[in-house]
Amino acid sequence: MPLEGDPYFSFDNGLGSAAETEGTCSLSFRRIILTVFHVSENVQYRAYYQESILSAESTYARQRRSLLDILSRLHSTGVQKDIDLPQIVVIGSQSVGKSSLIESMSGVTLPRDTGTCTRCPLECRLEYSPEKWSCQVFLRFECDTDGRPLDQVKEINFGPIITDKSGVELRLRRAQRAILRPSLESELFLRDDDLAIIEPPPLSFSRNCVCMRIMGPEVPDLYFFDLPGVIANVREGGDVKDIELIRHMVIDYISRPSCLILLVVSCETDFENQGAGRLAFEVDPEGDRIVGVLTKPDRIEHATGEKWAAVLRNEENRLANGWFCVRQPDPKELKQKITWEEARLREVLFFSHQEPWKSLPDRHCRRLGSMNLIRFLSRLLSKMIAIRLPDIEREISIGLDDLNRRLKELPPPKYTDPSGELIGLIFEFTSAISRDVRGLTRFDPMSRKLLQGIRSAQLKLKSSIMRTAPRFCPWEQSDTPPGSPRSAMSKPSFLSKEEISSFEERTGRIMYLDEVMEFIEQAITRELPGDYPTFAVKEELIKTSMKGWGKPMLEYFETVRGLMAQYLKALVDIHFGMHMHSGLHAKVMSIVRDQLRNLSDKAMQHLNSLLSVEGLPFTLNHSQLREYKEAFLAHYKDIRRRSKGQDAIVRRFQDSEAVLSTQFRNDLTDLTELLQRFGLPCTPTDLQRLLPEDKFDPALDIIATVRAYFEVAFRRFIDLVPLVVDSEFVRFVEGSARTSLIVELDVRSTDRCALWLQDSPEVVARRKELLATKQRLESAK
Repeated sequence: MPLEGDPYFSFDNGLGSAAETEGTCSLSFRRIILTVFHVSENVQYRAYYQESILSAESTYARQRRSLLDILSRLHSTGVQKDIDLPQIVVIGSQSVGKSSLIESMSGVTLPRDTGTCTRCPLECRLEYSPEKWSCQVFLRFECDTDGRPLDQVKEINFGPIITDKSGVELRLRRAQRAILRPSLESELFLRDDDLAIIEPPPLSFSRNCVCMRIMGPEVPDLYFFDLPGVIANVREGGDVKDIELIRHMVIDYISRPSCLILLVVSCETDFENQGAGRLAFEVDPEGDRIVGVLTKPDRIEHATGEKWAAVLRNEENRLANGWFCVRQPDPKELKQKITWEEARLREVLFFSHQEPWKSLPDRHCRRLGSMNLIRFLSRLLSKMIAIRLPDIEREISIGLDDLNRRLKELPPPKYTDPSGELIGLIFEFTSAISRDVRGLTRFDPMSRKLLQGIRSAQLKLKSSIMRTAPRFCPWEQSDTPPGSPRSAMSKPSFLSKEEISSFEERTGRIMYLDEVMEFIEQAITRELPGDYPTFAVKEELIKTSMKGWGKPMLEYFETVRGLMAQYLKALVDIHFGMHMHSGLHAKVMSIVRDQLRNLSDKAMQHLNSLLSVEGLPFTLNHSQLREYKEAFLAHYKDIRRRSKGQDAIVRRFQDSEAVLSTQFRNDLTDLTELLQRFGLPCTPTDLQRLLPEDKFDPALDIIATVRAYFEVAFRRFIDLVPLVVDSEFVRFVEGSARTSLIVELDVRSTDRCALWLQDSPEVVARRKELLATKQRLESAK
């Protein structure tokens, strides 16, 4: 089509002087190669940038093509649902010239209509090939009619391969209709038979995708998605929900970290009024992943030219990858159906003759025109793929490992031996109990929580029982000993530090010697004068000291029972949680609770019997009882003497000769020799027996015995209580639960077991989802 009628398209075939002298940008366009040839007596022009001419057979080009091919195959598997894939996504508000930009990049004509034309994503795969130009169209279904993701992406051929560019527009139009009416067979649309079918009505928009693969000797290597234009309102009769549907679709695409956003902005409308720009900066506030493209520069008013030039220079609305500006055919040229080559030539001449573009420095001129944009995007996408590919491979491998693990956690889809499977579940469950209560899985959090909780309860039991020790004071209640009674009784050196520290927390009533003697007098019935019912008194005092043992024992058992209940509930959830829908989980939980209740009752009977038996004083541990009695008796007598002021005399008898004075040592020698002459041999230590007899000696003997027996008995008790609970309750759960589960679940009935083990709809759906994801990842591997 001739160009002579356009004032700024006038030129001579040798790049006349006007093109050589007008502005810096005009000079840079001298690198354009113009090839003039005749077709049917009409002059056609083909324009290319010299820098964009790269040997299609070069190593770099082949590597780039290989990377783009990998990306295309990954997208065709649907793995982008699971893995972040590099991609270019073209977005823009409605009527900003996005379709014209896609045409300039793809070299084919797209469908055009008034209002919104693109109603589903368009995937464009452009690839150099030495073979004849061809185009193939596919339909990719990723969602159902309600927008829910399909388990497996389905990609089908839509019609035969196109070898004539003029056939692409109609094929794409039909393909979009097929996407919007997914319930109809795709063949209907190839013949336009769908136009006669009223029901079901087409969708207004769809997330499913039309895929276009173009190959040829003059096709650049590029891969991108074109999305429906962002709209702020709908036409009469439209659905306002479409506004949000498109918005969410755009955000879903461009939010992915490896997405390069190609933001198309029209120069005939203020940037702030274009919704696509707001969405782009909403997901990428710093503009690191955005490449800006200005369209319709021929619509710029003279007053606003410099403003848009500042944007191109990246001085306004700055982006990490900067801005480009392209000029596409206007409505008149579209009506004239100028060729792609003519459109590119007019684009070059526009930028070389029009302000503010022709005066731009050379570095900014490289951002003018569709060819520069295509070259930039192709290189940038290839780089992104090369960088991201190792991570994609690793993520796929990790994802498959995780999927296999999660699939193993699900029950098998079918059971050939339901009875055997259920028995296996029961034995796995009870074996886990056995391992955990025996401490074989010491680093398992559940086992550790159970056993350490029981251990803490045992230590608390010990401390509580120690605090019930009898509180005897070896003086009369009316006496005032040196220091308080508590301090006087707080340091028996033969007891452990743990017992001594519990003295201040003892809960029993203090009993003085005169009270003990009074208790002895009350117990006398038929005894002879001078005799005391010492065993009866000791027995009663022992029983009194043990009255406080029941509460700590019960608290200990309740703690252990609570820990076991929590542990078993968690274990049932782990082993039978996937069978909640069939009632198996609830049944197992009910059986386990019943067994826990029965075992608890039996263990409590044993504990009560143990407590009752401890009320009968008995021990064969004679040596320990004797040692404790002698120690307590000496301890009480020492305090008693100190309270009566006799401690100084006794200490003098007990001191070694080295510390005695000469006179006192001579007097002791004379006294012992005199007694020996009367046939009474003795030592200085024996002389302390000459002190007056204490009328409270029977009481001292009784309290020393009772206190000594407490030391023997409480140690036995704090061992036996945990042993009974452990053997009759904690360890018994395993065998009891296994027997009850086998009987009450009726494992001999194959039909009953099959019902117990049937999959829930949730498990079926979960397995289906995991298998679909696994298939996508394996396809992409």
